[in-house]
Amino acid sequence: MQDTTKPKRDARGRLLPGSPPNNPKGRPPALPAEVRQRLDNLAEEAVEVVRRTLRSEDEKLAFAAAQEILNRAYGRPVMQAKLDVTANGPASHLAAMIAMTQKATPVIGLLAEQDEPKVIDVTPVEKAP
Repeated sequence: MQDTTKPKRDARGRLLPGSPPNNPKGRPPALPAEVRQRLDNLAEEAVEVVRRTLRSEDEKLAFAAAQEILNRAYGRPVMQAKLDVTANGPASHLAAMIAMTQKATPVIGLLAEQDEPKVIDVTPVEKAP
């Protein structure tokens, strides 16, 4: 019988050592070998479809194929956001937003060559009663 008690957490919500796991049944099983083999046999055909689509006269299809190839080869581009925050509310909200910006990954490669970053105004608006 498995332990069904709730995991114990610290003040920041992290699991404490010795707490029961959040996923007691573990990782789901991998694909069966026969399914994996069938998919492996179709991979070459799928690559050929993307190759034909890349050379399509329809620019939207060609762009989608090129984007798929680049995303698979180099990973999806990282997004960057710059926030200027003035808060009159609880300090915890401001602290959470600052923590989010510190976790942001710097933009490299093609995205770094953009002229100006896009700015989104997130000024809170108070509703009239």
